[in-house]
Amino acid sequence: MCKRYLYIILTLFFYSTQTVQQYIVNSIPKCGTHLVERCIQILEHVGAGYWPGSTSLTPEHIEESLTKYRMLLVHLPYDQQYDTVLKQPHIKTFFIYRDPRDQIVSHAHWIYKVPHHHPYSCRFSLDENIMTLITGEHYFFDYNLHNVQGINQYYRLFIRWVYSPYACSIKFEDLVGSQGGGSDERQTQTIIKIIKYLGLQISDALVDHVKNNLFGNTGTFRKGQVGSWQKDFKSEHIQIFKREAQSLLLELGYETDDKW
Repeated sequence: MCKRYLYIILTLFFYSTQTVQQYIVNSIPKCGTHLVERCIQILEHVGAGYWPGSTSLTPEHIEESLTKYRMLLVHLPYDQQYDTVLKQPHIKTFFIYRDPRDQIVSHAHWIYKVPHHHPYSCRFSLDENIMTLITGEHYFFDYNLHNVQGINQYYRLFIRWVYSPYACSIKFEDLVGSQGGGSDERQTQTIIKIIKYLGLQISDALVDHVKNNLFGNTGTFRKGQVGSWQKDFKSEHIQIFKREAQSLLLELGYETDDKW
């Protein structure tokens, strides 16, 4: 009996001293946060991620949230102060982004889905809100970034995460697969990239399991379609976007010139 109790005590002590793997899913809003969350849930068998707050989070707030939850979902602009938190070896950090034109369309539709979050903007038409999200005029760009003027400046607050040496950077278009208008081949490659980053054993069965359970199973899912901007952008939106943020599309690899 004494040996049994000793075994239990030693086992509990062993697990209490082990660092638990944790996950931070960072994103530009409306770029597929829950898609990555779902992928981690499938692969690591963890519960849903926790939203600790908005872009005004402090490193201390993140640390505190990590004492209670294994996975956090955040929209953190790039800042050196977050490095000491996000690059800890027991934290796997993901960053997902998408074509800024599709992000604008998704955001513009989302305004009407949650009018209590956008009591001012939901008074305007979809076309007006798309234009406002491009230029930033007459609109307090939300997520506590009230001084941001337009999509170009907004994205540039975040995209330095793409080049982070410790974060797994993912394009929405590469993860969504053919069901979302993307490529199944690129989806497979991206899932393998995630599996490797998590330090898991790669197998065809595991990749297929993720692919079969990923698309559309998220709380804020609307359409999840690549290139949806082509349906909602008018000629004036295209003209103004090229003026405001053509360089952004080139930098992120969504266009090679302005002939779109």
